[in-house]
Amino acid sequence: MKQAVNPAIATVIIVVIVVIAGYFIWKSTGSRSDGPSQPVDMGKIMGKDKMAPPTNKGGPMNMGAPKQP
Repeated sequence: MKQAVNPAIATVIIVVIVVIAGYFIWKSTGSRSDGPSQPVDMGKIMGKDKMAPPTNKGGPMNMGAPKQP
């Protein structure tokens, strides 16, 4: 006579199988190689002689900025 499998045991078995399959899929994809391996040094890229672009503190057409004497 065939007995039914306990739902708790079936759930545990399915979860274990999914975790094992996920682990093997994760290992097979490997590490990402589409970006820099080190942080980008913006100071080195910009160079020492280049300055940051000026900010427009007065808004459009320099409205609201104090007048220069």
